Amino acid sequence: RRSRVRDMHRMPPLMSVTDIVRRSSNVGSARLALAVTTPVFKEYLDALGMFAPSPLEMAEARQSRPLTPGKWTELSTMNIAFGHGLAVSPMHLAAAYATVANGGRRVVPTLLKGHVPDGAGERVFSEKAARQTLAMLRTVVTDGTGRRARVKGYELGGKTGTADKPLENGRGYATDRVLATFAAVFPISDPEYVLIVTMDEPTDRSGQYPSRQASRTAAPAVAQSIRRIAPILGLRPRPDLVPIGLDVPDGGAPALVPIVGGAAPRPPSAGAAATVPVVVDESGVLTTMPPPRARPRLITAGAVQ
Repeated sequence: RRSRVRDMHRMPPLMSVTDIVRRSSNVGSARLALAVTTPVFKEYLDALGMFAPSPLEMAEARQSRPLTPGKWTELSTMNIAFGHGLAVSPMHLAAAYATVANGGRRVVPTLLKGHVPDGAGERVFSEKAARQTLAMLRTVVTDGTGRRARVKGYELGGKTGTADKPLENGRGYATDRVLATFAAVFPISDPEYVLIVTMDEPTDRSGQYPSRQASRTAAPAVAQSIRRIAPILGLRPRPDLVPIGLDVPDGGAPALVPIVGGAAPRPPSAGAAATVPVVVDESGVLTTMPPPRARPRLITAGAVQ
């Protein structure tokens, strides 16, 4: 019972991958990770740089070594799938989202103009998988847990993340303290920027009941940041912008299964030439999204932990 995975709210018994992401289902995320298998799941995390300190050219970056499970079990895979069990810095998270926004080719953060760090440009996901993931991130903002991150006139995609803080004695998690994060990519149809906002022990008291969820704390902070940052970056709002729709190819319906099936992707080490799709449902195809033109630039907000 202590290891049971639960969702914050009641979820449908059958969900597509898009719905799992859009509605932030812990159970669905855990089942996806198990379907991919633990070895492959770890391969992808490693390929994204989640097991090593950030290579950023700052002395503090070397102290940002991720905290990983001492003994990696199936339960570890399930927990990490929905944001527990693995602790990384906002820069790690920004680089991972930038990799997705970069068509699946790895982005390695650097402060040196023109410098290409080791590993930069290596393929982690296929371009198709990256585009499908961006489409799902868009639905999070248009119709999911990230609705409070919406900014009129800007195409924004992203993901909420609310993690209970570990207790000081290392035994379990606090029930009243969280780290709330929102990771944003914009403009989502032609990504240029990644923004990460992490808030330590936030509480939103604007509603009838206080809330610590990232959807009520970090997501609105991202919206406020983009309203101010975007004009400085030369990104003008588009008054004619309408939400981008998703098409289901060939008239088919997305797979609705309690445990997402399909062939598990091969690990990235299978070969540089391989384009490895992740397990996604067909409703994740964004037909109007062009391939990204350039490597996204990284913007982070929050201290490197």
